[in-house]
Amino acid sequence: MKSFLNTRILTTCLSFLIAANVIAQSSSKSLLINHGGTSCSSTTPQQHFFAGTLTANPTLLTTCNVGIPYFDVMASYNPADHKIYFAKKSSGITEIFALDFNLGGAINCPTNITPTYTYNYGLDQLTFDNNGNNYVIYNYNSSAGTAYIKSINIATGTEIPGTNKMIQFPAGNLPNTVLSGDVVCLPNGRIFMTFGDAPSKLFELTNVTGSGNATAVFLQNLPRVCYSIGYVDGALTVAGSDASGCYYYIWDINSFTLSTANNFPLSKNSADMTNLTVAVGCSKELLGANFTNSNTADLAYQIVIKNKGNIFLNNIQVTENLANVFGGSNISNVQVSFIHNPANLQLNSSYNGITNIDLLAPNQTLSNTPVSNDSAVIRVTLRATNLVAGQLYQNSAVVSGNIGAGTNYMAVSDSSNNGDHNQIDVDKNGVSDDAGENMPTPFIFGNVLPISTMNLQGVRTSQNIKLTWKALTEQDVVSYELQKSNNGRDFTTIRKFGSNESSYSLIDADITNMNYYRVRIIKRADVLYSNTLLIRSSGTSSLSIFPNPFSDKATLQISSEQKSTGIIYLRDISGKVVIHNTLQLEKGTNYYELADMAKLTSGIYVFELRQNNTSEFIKLVKK
Repeated sequence: MKSFLNTRILTTCLSFLIAANVIAQSSSKSLLINHGGTSCSSTTPQQHFFAGTLTANPTLLTTCNVGIPYFDVMASYNPADHKIYFAKKSSGITEIFALDFNLGGAINCPTNITPTYTYNYGLDQLTFDNNGNNYVIYNYNSSAGTAYIKSINIATGTEIPGTNKMIQFPAGNLPNTVLSGDVVCLPNGRIFMTFGDAPSKLFELTNVTGSGNATAVFLQNLPRVCYSIGYVDGALTVAGSDASGCYYYIWDINSFTLSTANNFPLSKNSADMTNLTVAVGCSKELLGANFTNSNTADLAYQIVIKNKGNIFLNNIQVTENLANVFGGSNISNVQVSFIHNPANLQLNSSYNGITNIDLLAPNQTLSNTPVSNDSAVIRVTLRATNLVAGQLYQNSAVVSGNIGAGTNYMAVSDSSNNGDHNQIDVDKNGVSDDAGENMPTPFIFGNVLPISTMNLQGVRTSQNIKLTWKALTEQDVVSYELQKSNNGRDFTTIRKFGSNESSYSLIDADITNMNYYRVRIIKRADVLYSNTLLIRSSGTSSLSIFPNPFSDKATLQISSEQKSTGIIYLRDISGKVVIHNTLQLEKGTNYYELADMAKLTSGIYVFELRQNNTSEFIKLVKK
């Protein structure tokens, strides 16, 4: 939020997401809503609606001028009623303008700018989460480093009981104000903030709903003043303007790193901003396979669809093309039902998976709020004949939807990722089609595809990749096959091993940019698979962890200049060590899986690697 402070105009930071080196996602598209100036150097107020924000050439769809002042105004989109709330603070009061721009259709500029609500006190910040719950920040004490956060009844401004909490800012990194800055709530509930101007400081706000105080976790000082922050197409952005011009930064929420400054596009200025996100996700898993004879199986699949954005999706549809997988003449006994349907969707009674591949009846809407009703789980069963023993049959479902009209029309789609609902968005960044998140669901006739407890590990050097694993303890293992893929879907066996060793290794010199590995375990009555390991051929970080945020496990990537020993510590926010282990590192890039992390409580953790008398740190977030 741009504001006056000490009788001078503070420079502004625009949260904007346009990067020439980023490709727009088809599963997530955003409308950036900017309350700013007519140009980079102007404070004449306008509202701008940008599309294509992940491209090098964003489009200015509409410009409005509703008469709201440029300074001391907070803008926040409310997913519950799809209106934009402008909070104007002046002379000890806060005026709230809840304006309908028809964001689900052709954007219209409202003409009535009378305050919808007026509070007899001042708010410093206002934001909404995906459920339409609001959070306000107020009463900052710069000496004690404390402020307060609560939710209010938006109509009356009165506090919602039980929501008021104190925020503790870290000693040594206190912002000089919270009035000049901005707050954003991510789709997964994480809250980020940028406050102050000498310098502007970036924080993550934790424990907003738990017991005790909320905590502002300091992330870093920003290179230039930044008073706006946003979340568009799966990326967190902070930006601003000063005497040198308008700019924005992208904060990587997984690696906790800040990009270099980029020029703000289209020569506009910003006092505050918010965004509308159209997003969808899908996952699919094989629930079971019953082999009825030598070439026939009865199969059951589960498909999860979810509205991952903050606005409804029109024309929601799921396509499931069984003929492409098994052949149309080989399919019979197709049945479809809902396992879970809080969205109250209707099935397509004519679906057969061959000539009609739409699972849902046409012209339906998938709501975005409340989030407990933004999804559905569909069960598809069928009989497939003329199956070939040992052949891999890979199956994907595709979910799609759209909103808007004219230049504001946005369509999104997502191909399913293999697994349950937790696999829709593995890295939890709000985008469902990142690399590795559109894997087809596999089925091998004669074998289901369980995952073993085997842990495949790898070390990358400049010339090759070394893979290692330990043998399973089961007595009925016949052999092992090390398999490789360049896309994470189509695996081929590159070496076969007997079952008479306690540990195994292989050096692969034929490496590409993306190298996926897994071990196929041949048992007398079954086939198992190890974890799938992704090793990239390039990378400069000596330590990285993914996914971040994590749920039950995470993978370490550690680069070592020589064979050495590494000691790892994982500490909670209080500094207590919750995981401690010693790793034997090979020269090159080492990959290790951290398991048993599901027992950890949600929150912020700090990972430390001690290697060669130095320490490296990464902040981790447990979902």
